[in-house]
Parts: sequence; structure tokens; C-alpha cells
Amino acid sequence: MDKRIQEFNRYFANWNIVLPSDAEERYSRGRIRSRGWSIKFAFGEDGDGKFLDFYAGNRMTNDRHMRLRENGDAEWLSAYPDVLVRASQEYVDSVTELLEAKGLGIGGDRAGPVLTDDDLRTGEIGGADDDG
Repeated sequence: MDKRIQEFNRYFANWNIVLPSDAEERYSRGRIRSRGWSIKFAFGEDGDGKFLDFYAGNRMTNDRHMRLRENGDAEWLSAYPDVLVRASQEYVDSVTELLEAKGLGIGGDRAGPVLTDDDLRTGEIGGADDDG
């Protein structure tokens, strides 16, 4: 299995949230809402190779923004700070700009349809290019 997907699945294993092994072929980005998590993900490639970016939020913890590389490495990326922490508007704007550029922004639903627990169990996951 692709190490990017494998690492994503390992990261969310406690919540039984998984991407199917053929996720990249089926869609370039998507959204999962399951077990209290709202996760937007996008596949991409840069000078260092292929990656899977995700931005995950859960009201019980801080947001996470990560890049998972095809060699299994994980990089922490900028995320919105916890509500108890005051961030400068400049920082918030820079995170917003970064996420919007990837199609992972919190505004609108440009990352595709919402994935339910049933979608995840059956492997019927919609992406940005699907009709629904």
C-alpha cells in the first residue's frame, strides 16, 4: 500500500477512519466527516516527490495540518491555533491563504462531498471530480 495512505490510516486508526488504497486514482482531493473529525485531504507532487496533505479538525483537540510523503515521512504544516491561543491576524491570514491555495480551505466546500462512516466502510468515497 502507498505509504502516504498507510500513514494517513495509521494516524486515524483510533477512530477507524481510513482511505482506500486506490484513493489517489479515484480523486485528487476530498473530505471526510467521521467520528467527530472533519478532514480535508489533497494529493499532490512537488520537487521532493508525491505527497498527501490533510487538514483535520475535531472540537475536542487542536487542528492538524500535515504533509505525508511517499517515503513515509510526515511534515507538520501551519494550522489554525487553538482558540485559547491568540494569533496575529497576519498568521491567521497566511494559514487561510495556504489552505485555500490547496483547495483545503474552511470556506465553502471546494474539497468535494462529505464522506460518511458508511462511505468509509464500503469504500464508496466521493471526491472533487465525482458527481456525488
